[in-house]
Amino acid sequence: MMDRTRRNFLKTTAGAAGLCMFAPSAVARAMSAEGSERTEARLEPFPLASVRLSPGIFRDQEEINARYLDSLPVDRLLHTFRLTAGINSTATPYKGWEDPTCELRGHFAGGHFLSAVALAYAGSGNGELKSRGDELVAGLAACQQKIGTGAG
Repeated sequence: MMDRTRRNFLKTTAGAAGLCMFAPSAVARAMSAEGSERTEARLEPFPLASVRLSPGIFRDQEEINARYLDSLPVDRLLHTFRLTAGINSTATPYKGWEDPTCELRGHFAGGHFLSAVALAYAGSGNGELKSRGDELVAGLAACQQKIGTGAG
């Protein structure tokens, strides 16, 4: 079952990526009066929060992503930051990039996780994800304050 879901997801995202590559020229052609004149499409950015997914595979994937992000305890993500700042931490550290001996420690927690919860919140309005991002930022601020690199 999982293999089938993954295969469907890959097919769908590949199709969406292809559409994104060709969409600007298609929009420009559609906007020209008779198709013979080439006009530049005027595309305007819009906030991610102004779009909500309808039921379907993309919303299913959004919800799976939210569950994964919710499964990561912020206390564990803050572990190596706290140790570096001289703050006691009893959390079990993550391995890989977050291992206390890894030269890339903080890479996942301070970058990928924060970006993921911010984008997921903007795309879904899931307040729990925003709270988790806020909790991590507050923990990072406490570490900065302890070592004297944060705002007062």
